[in-house]
This record gives sequence, structure tokens and C-alpha cells, in this order.
Amino acid sequence: MLEVGLPNSQGSPTSAGLAKQCIIQYYRCCMKHIIQFRIYQGEKAFVGEGIDVPIVTQGKNIDEVAANLKEALALYLEGENLAELGIAAEPSALVNFELEPLHA
Repeated sequence: MLEVGLPNSQGSPTSAGLAKQCIIQYYRCCMKHIIQFRIYQGEKAFVGEGIDVPIVTQGKNIDEVAANLKEALALYLEGENLAELGIAAEPSALVNFELEPLHA
């Protein structure tokens, strides 16, 4: 059996040590370190939408949508307790671009 925690003077883990280790393990495995978005061609503009967050924006081109997503994400996270949202302290944004189907 694997013991986690900071040892006390008798060499056994303390409650505080166990709690700290649990928090660290939870943070590493369960907090989102990458926030995902997708960009696709809409009817009149490119659309960017969050997969992990409720963000949707649009733009004339991919660069404009990417800039809009960055701004929207910053505004969404501003003043929020990231831990309550399940998001790591310094998340990265990953953007996927969907290509139109190829017709043979």
C-alpha cells in the first residue's frame, strides 16, 4: 500500500500532510490545464466556440476569430475562482480548425 503525506515526528503521515497530497493529486489529474476551442466556417463568417467553456465568437478570418477567442476567454475568466470552474491556474488554449469535407 502506498502511503502519502508528510511524516510527523513518529514517521507516520499527518492528517494535514495527507490532505495536502490529496489536493496536489486532484489538481494534477482533474483540473483542466488545456481549454479547447474549435473554429469552423459558418455561413457568413468563421465561428469559434469553446468545447470546455461557454464561449462563442466570430470573425471575418481565422486570425480575427483567434484574437476574439483570446479576448473572450480572458473576459470569461476575469475575477473568477478558477478552482471552482475546475480550471488550472495558468491554462493553455488549444484551437482546432475544422476543414470542410473533401468531395472526390
